[in-house]
Amino acid sequence: MYFNAIKTYYQMGLYDNSDVGDFVEYEWLTEDQYQDITGEEYAIS
Repeated sequence: MYFNAIKTYYQMGLYDNSDVGDFVEYEWLTEDQYQDITGEEYAIS
């Protein structure tokens, strides 16, 4: 549900990897979706 909006905002530079990671923590995105958006493997920091 949130994937497309988050991906768009990420591509616009409004979100960074940390922001997208927060959405995984909130369970709005999966780890696979994080990787699709950022191009990096999700790792808990």
